[in-house]
Amino acid sequence: MDFFRNNKFREFCLYYKGESENPFEHGWTDALFWELEFQYLKDFDSSEWEVQARNYVKNNPDKKNYMTDPDVPIENKGFVMFAEAMLEKWMPYDVHLIFEYGKKRVKYM
Repeated sequence: MDFFRNNKFREFCLYYKGESENPFEHGWTDALFWELEFQYLKDFDSSEWEVQARNYVKNNPDKKNYMTDPDVPIENKGFVMFAEAMLEKWMPYDVHLIFEYGKKRVKYM
């Protein structure tokens, strides 16, 4: 199953590990982030999102968060930009869930 447009992000995925179906329970953040990583790999070119992430870092030098953490790869920061945009579009009341990426499992439904 190698039909992904964005293979360079694959090694940075925190939830998607090559499965053909989501292994996580619906309504939990791990299931949500698995779906978002899968779609990001499958359908999107990451370069635009990585540019946005670099601009965020450049424009927010005094902030201390996931996006400005020098130990977080730009690939993950680009994904966070994508995921936040998707949450804003499809789940606007749950956009705060982006702050749970890579953290503990949270039930949201």
